[in-house]
Amino acid sequence: MAEGQEGEKKHGASDRRLRQARERGELRRSNDLPKSAMTMLLVLAIAALGALAAEGAYGWMIESVRLAGAGDLQRAWALDLQYGVAFGALLLAAAFIALLFGSFSGGWLMTFGLLAPKIDHLSPSRSWGQVFSLTNLIEILKSIVKIVVIGGAGLIAFHFLEPDFLSLASPHALALSAIGEPALVVIAAACAGGVVLAGADVGLQAWLNRRAMRMTDKELKEELREAEGDPQTRARRRAILRRQAKARQIRAVRTASVVVTNPTHYAVAVRYRRDLDPVPMVVAKGVDLTAAPILEEARQYGIPLVEAPPLARALSRSVEVDRPVPPALYRAVAEVLAYIWRLDQWRAGSGARPRRPHFPESLDAGKS
Repeated sequence: MAEGQEGEKKHGASDRRLRQARERGELRRSNDLPKSAMTMLLVLAIAALGALAAEGAYGWMIESVRLAGAGDLQRAWALDLQYGVAFGALLLAAAFIALLFGSFSGGWLMTFGLLAPKIDHLSPSRSWGQVFSLTNLIEILKSIVKIVVIGGAGLIAFHFLEPDFLSLASPHALALSAIGEPALVVIAAACAGGVVLAGADVGLQAWLNRRAMRMTDKELKEELREAEGDPQTRARRRAILRRQAKARQIRAVRTASVVVTNPTHYAVAVRYRRDLDPVPMVVAKGVDLTAAPILEEARQYGIPLVEAPPLARALSRSVEVDRPVPPALYRAVAEVLAYIWRLDQWRAGSGARPRRPHFPESLDAGKS
């Protein structure tokens, strides 16, 4: 199969692609979870507070009939407001439950992207493709499973409560609770089956989203190009960053105490200020072409140059810029710094001319 826009979608969706799809409102969400949870909690609320609510509604009806035609509008308005507040609290509780469980199936996002007209949705081929798609087949299977599970849960509950239902066939008057209690148990069992299916539907919708958002090779390359930028642009950006880093290194040479050289292949600028630096620091280093600007900057600003090839190679290999000298090279660097200080004293007319330090070719940062 040819790879491309119509090629095989074998790559998982990137986080960026999923985020953009969510912002556009294109990700599928489970609508069953908030509905099932709200229904289940409503049934439980009726089971717990049903008697109290029925008693209150009965009293409200009696009081309303008594006030009918009495002309006591103030009392009628107060009664309507009282039960309006109770009914409003019930609606607010239902809305809170729907919002809470709705957030479990993908969070909340306000978007108007789905309201925009899309001409490609009018294509007959696209419409037939959606009718016979895997998503539609799954929805049909879900409906069948819902009927079996929810109906089966209610039927099992009815089977266990069959004696209670048969006892309702009595010529005597029955209390509302005698009729409602077994019915609520059956309804609660059916709702529990719906809640279980809704929880499974959340995972199913997440899987469908991942499957629908899979990417071809071409889409993946375009995604990487958009996320990271054009390769040529990235190369130019890296080149600019390298030039800026080199420029910073060259400027840092002005703060160095000494530049250890090879004499031309390696150049390592070392800084040590007794009051500020606890240990010597490497502020710049270069090899071959990159060593020349360091040497030129050092000569321009009067930074001492000390030719010590083994030490220059060891520092270049083992120390990054703006990092301290390793303990294994403390003694060698200290000898170079001491040589510079004694050389300054000799030039000032004090003491004998010092001898330049020499180091063995086997000098290594890993050896003391």
